[in-house]
Amino acid sequence: MGAPLATQVVEKKTTPARTKSKASIQKMLNEAERASKKEREEKLKSQQQEEAEEMALIMAKIDVTSKSATSAFRRRKG
Repeated sequence: MGAPLATQVVEKKTTPARTKSKASIQKMLNEAERASKKEREEKLKSQQQEEAEEMALIMAKIDVTSKSATSAFRRRKG
């Protein structure tokens, strides 16, 4: 049911666009391109943020493991 509704919306948008000048069509394309580029940049930043948080957790686990191993070694040694 969702697909036919989306198709109708696209058809309504494209029909008036045919009557517009080349300049206005080009302007619309440029705006759509800018919006798409901004959306991709935001998605990339979000992905990088998630990766940075995951790396921080991994580094924290390594640090804790390293400290506990060092502590255990010192107890056995001493």
